[in-house]
Amino acid sequence: MKVPNQACKFEADWKIFAVKIFKGDLYVGGVCTGETGDQLDGVIMRFNSKQEWEVIVQFDLDYKERGGVKWTPWSRTATTPQPMITQLAFDDSGDMAIAVRDRTTDTRDGTSWPDLYLACPNKYGDYEFEAYGKCGGRQSVPGPGQGTGPGGYHFLDASGTRGQNVAGGVARAGPTGIVASGSDIMNAYEGGVSFIDTNNGTRLNRFEIYNQASPGNFAKASGLGALVDMYAPSAPSTYECGRIWFDCNSDGRQDCGEPGIPNVRVYLYDQTNLTAPAANTTSDDKGNFNFELKPGRKYACVIPVAEVMDKFGPFILTPI
Repeated sequence: MKVPNQACKFEADWKIFAVKIFKGDLYVGGVCTGETGDQLDGVIMRFNSKQEWEVIVQFDLDYKERGGVKWTPWSRTATTPQPMITQLAFDDSGDMAIAVRDRTTDTRDGTSWPDLYLACPNKYGDYEFEAYGKCGGRQSVPGPGQGTGPGGYHFLDASGTRGQNVAGGVARAGPTGIVASGSDIMNAYEGGVSFIDTNNGTRLNRFEIYNQASPGNFAKASGLGALVDMYAPSAPSTYECGRIWFDCNSDGRQDCGEPGIPNVRVYLYDQTNLTAPAANTTSDDKGNFNFELKPGRKYACVIPVAEVMDKFGPFILTPI
C-alpha cells in the first residue's frame, strides 16, 4: 500500500518508517527530510475507517533534541542529528508516544541523539503535539535536562547520565505507561529502557540491558531497535448513556411521553483531570447522548447552564 505524501513540499523528501495499528486504524510515522528543500517536519498519518489517508499530526523539528543539539536535514556526509520516526505507541486513553531515532549512527561511528515526544487527543478527538511541557491539557512534572524540545521542554521525562537520551524504540507498558529505549540510561556507554507515566510524564523505572565502553561496540550509538508492547490491551470500553428531556409536569421524573431536547451539548470530565473535558457530544433528536468510558475511572457529565440559555433562553431546572 502506497502512503501518499500529503505534508512535504517535495515528494523526494517524504520518508516513512513507523507503522502501528490502534483501535482498527493504521498509523504511519514519517518525516519531511529537508534533503531537497528546507522543510524538516515530523508527520503522523492515519488510514481511517473511510479508507482514506489523513495527516493527524505534523510538527516542525526546528529545535534542539534531548542531547541539546538541533535536528538537521538528512545528509550522507553530515554528522549532526538526523530525525527518523521509527516507532509509535498508544496508551489506553489514546495518547501517542512518538519515537524519533537519530539515523546518523546507522551510517557511521559516533554518538546517537534520539528523542521521544507525545501527542494527545483534545476534547474533539483531534491530536495535538506537546508544547511547553503540556499535552492534552495536562502539565508534566518537571524533569532534568530541560531547555530542549518543543517550547524548550519535554513532556516525557527520560533523563539519564547524558540528559534526556531516548528513544528510537517505544511500546505500550500498561494502561497509562510506555517503555522507551535509549543509551546512557543509568551509566555512560550503556543501552537500556525507561518506563514512563503518560499521565504526567514522570519516569517510573529504568533498566540497563548492556554496557559496552570499549571501541567496536555500540556504546553511545543506536544499539537498540524496536520494542514490543509489554501488556495486553485493557478491558474494552463501556458506554454511558443519558437523556435530556422536558419535564412537562415538573415532578423530577422522566414520564412517558415527555419529549427529549435535541442539540444540547454535554461535556464529559474525567476526575483525574477536571481542568478540561475529556470529550463532548450533542443530544440527538430524541434527547439521547452517550460517551465511551474507560473501565476503573470516575466521570461526570456536565451541561453548562450558560450554553443552554444562549441556545434556548431562560429556563427552570426541575429539582430531583
